[in-house]
Amino acid sequence: MALEGYLFPKCPTSSYCDAAVVRGYLKDYAHHFDLLFSIKHRVNSVSPILPASLAPGVGPQWHVTVENLLEQSSESMTFDAALVCSGKQHRPVCAGHTWLVHLQRKHYPQHAVPQSESLQEQAYRTCGSGLSSRDTSQNMAKEAQKVIISQRPDSPQKFTLSRQFHNILETGPVSYSPEGVVLEDETEEAVDVIILCTGFKFDFPF
Repeated sequence: MALEGYLFPKCPTSSYCDAAVVRGYLKDYAHHFDLLFSIKHRVNSVSPILPASLAPGVGPQWHVTVENLLEQSSESMTFDAALVCSGKQHRPVCAGHTWLVHLQRKHYPQHAVPQSESLQEQAYRTCGSGLSSRDTSQNMAKEAQKVIISQRPDSPQKFTLSRQFHNILETGPVSYSPEGVVLEDETEEAVDVIILCTGFKFDFPF
């Protein structure tokens, strides 16, 4: 995720870096390119300026209005590029998971698992085939009694972890029972917590 001209530090343990590492990188980037004087807070609006036709390789410009909270004033500026970093981890995709409201088990989107959640002596089921599901399963397998990874067989991001961890069970889509999950071979596994690593819905404010 490095910005042009400034390398991102290597993450030591996983494919997803801690938020503190990302904040530190952005702060170092701003110092390196002397951008602190240009940083404005509280952006009121971002909108594209689209000409009647665009030349090949030339994108739209962006009209940005910001509010100076200290001076109680507004300022409008035009840019050739805009990065919209409004965050996307607030509307998790749970399509097809209407059973969650009836299942008597704790369940969380991957980003919302409480830090205080005890992993020991618990069985977890992760749902998803992306990098977040892989990293979450690896981290939980170090302490949890059992981790069940449910992935679609046709997923282009499907991964394998069962050879690395003796307590990981990999399966395809599952159904649910009062005690936990029913696997493809119709055997039943008890689970304590379900982690949804199924992505997020997001949109842009323009």
